[in-house]
Amino acid sequence: MFYSIINYIIGVIQTFNSYYFTKNYDYHEEKIYHTQDNLGNCSVLWYANYNSNSKYMYLIQPGGMSNGYAPCIKYFVSKLPNVMMCIIHKPGVLTKTNKLTHVNDTMYINDIYSHLLNKFKNTKICLLGFSAGGNCMIRYQQLLNFNACVSIDYPVSLIDTFKTMRKRFFRFDILSSWIIYNSLKNNVNIKKPNLQGYDYLCNYLSSFTNSSVNEYIEKYKILNIKPKNTLVIISKNDPVIYYKNDNRCGSTTWKFNYGGHCGSLYWYPYLIKNIDTWVKYKLKLIKI
Repeated sequence: MFYSIINYIIGVIQTFNSYYFTKNYDYHEEKIYHTQDNLGNCSVLWYANYNSNSKYMYLIQPGGMSNGYAPCIKYFVSKLPNVMMCIIHKPGVLTKTNKLTHVNDTMYINDIYSHLLNKFKNTKICLLGFSAGGNCMIRYQQLLNFNACVSIDYPVSLIDTFKTMRKRFFRFDILSSWIIYNSLKNNVNIKKPNLQGYDYLCNYLSSFTNSSVNEYIEKYKILNIKPKNTLVIISKNDPVIYYKNDNRCGSTTWKFNYGGHCGSLYWYPYLIKNIDTWVKYKLKLIKI
């Protein structure tokens, strides 16, 4: 028990210390308007290391309600300065009323993916997601089977993750409310969170989405199917997603003792280059 508490504390420290000294990157912004839903919704894309002749790119989904300047994304961009990346900048798909629709709807990722294929005809694409963004990318991969997908510290179920947060050493459900608030306050008219934690978080989500909270969270449950061409990265001391009896896996799975939540890229300096090598192999750009 003592070891697990120490390991948990280390995970918390590693989560909050990772990446925060990384400088912002330059980007080119583009909006994609979705016509299939007849609602006038759009996605905001940020291109880093823009190169119209690039052989491949990463299509990146940030974690939770974070955006294109999330620390883990900034760090990833900084370590691959010659690789083009397309980051879904806003937290989800923006509607005309400035509320969020399902960030995880395959219709929207299909639109973005098709747009990129048409815009960069000779460029191959790898999906990459952090935390809840990794959850989205895993489900896209299960349904659509893209050429390559990387998911880092993803939750299998948001509702189970929130409940586990509430039961463990600290009230991460309250912290999650504050993280969501800080991410959205400049884009969405929402109130500051209070200390009711999980129950408040459920009501909080429904205040800025176009669906009920049960519907919103239910869509984040992952099917019990191992997706093809998928690299899953897991930190065992993740303070947000409990590792015990962990059954997350892809066609390739790498597990690390340390890193905290989405921090393994920082604590294992070789990891990003290893990811990039795996991606290029799956996209058939190199042989191993």
